[in-house]
Amino acid sequence: MMAIMLVSYGCEKVGVPEPVSVDEEPVFVADLDIDGSTVSFSAGKENYFMDASFEQDDAGVLVFVGTLRPKDCVARKCPNSLRIVIRDFEKFDPARFNVDASLTRGQVPFFQAYQSDSVRVKFKNSSVSSNAAFKSQWQFGNGEQAEIPNPVAVFSVDETYRVSLQISSQFGCRSEQVQTIDLSGAGGCYSRLALSENDRKVGVRSNGIRPLSYEWSNGMVDSVAAFDAAVSSANKVISVTVTDAEGCQSSSSIDFSRLMRDQDRCIAHFEYERQGNPMVSDRKNWGKATIQYVDSNEELFRSNVFRQPTDASFEILSVEDFVENEKGQRTKKLELAFNCLLWNEDHSKHIRLRGKSVFAVAYPD
Repeated sequence: MMAIMLVSYGCEKVGVPEPVSVDEEPVFVADLDIDGSTVSFSAGKENYFMDASFEQDDAGVLVFVGTLRPKDCVARKCPNSLRIVIRDFEKFDPARFNVDASLTRGQVPFFQAYQSDSVRVKFKNSSVSSNAAFKSQWQFGNGEQAEIPNPVAVFSVDETYRVSLQISSQFGCRSEQVQTIDLSGAGGCYSRLALSENDRKVGVRSNGIRPLSYEWSNGMVDSVAAFDAAVSSANKVISVTVTDAEGCQSSSSIDFSRLMRDQDRCIAHFEYERQGNPMVSDRKNWGKATIQYVDSNEELFRSNVFRQPTDASFEILSVEDFVENEKGQRTKKLELAFNCLLWNEDHSKHIRLRGKSVFAVAYPD
């Protein structure tokens, strides 16, 4: 699924000449770190080729494209290839177009390709703790995470997510809750631990469809258990997974493995509220960048699926004129640095991409 629908603007897709001698340093390169593994491509080496192109999308915006790929592959998913797209800041007007104003040094935001069925979801940390000061760690199941009490994340209404909240107090109490989030109307499910006042019993409450089944860390299968029996002697953990009649699963746990002060208790719990479609606030996405990477298994990963984390960056380090291509179109050589997340097509997994690259793009006179 492509996030940008591209419409041809003349004969725009052309190859940029690569070095003619294997002894020369390659002009166009990509030095990547993918989840800690190093991957490098160089035009003119090992049959790699630099494609420079420009296109006009369905909104009339000029799109600059560079693709570093194996020369003998022209498919959409060329294995071990990198494609970078930078959209212009406004609709294309031949009379006013200035490439030096369109491609400038500095930070470029990432294109946010939220679908028409995407929604913002606001989360509220409603955990209980005897110590008011505790840290929050969220994992949203879509590649995003947060460490603030009440974050906002973006989800598709057509998918199910397992969202976790982990809290930890300064005295060592830790608790985690994992909820199944379904925004299509089913609502998902959650479970929540509850300790008796004298800490002799621990129970679990769930909003799942009955009948419910329970699986405790020590193998018990009831909704209420004696505290001492529920705690694992090896790591001082109480945990339970609840499955409802429709297979919806949720879990909750408390970790007492660290030394605590007396009466230090904490139980993680959160609530959430569905809000509006995120495309309303960023409908055009002008002046934004997209990165696509195809691995050796021909699996496509894209940066424009969900909102990028706060540490993501895309920077144009330098812009230089380069030689005209064989069709007489002008090109620019761009030096880039980036750090981002890429998601596969069904959003089931993501990769962390860091690296630098020298790319080329073409542009109209």
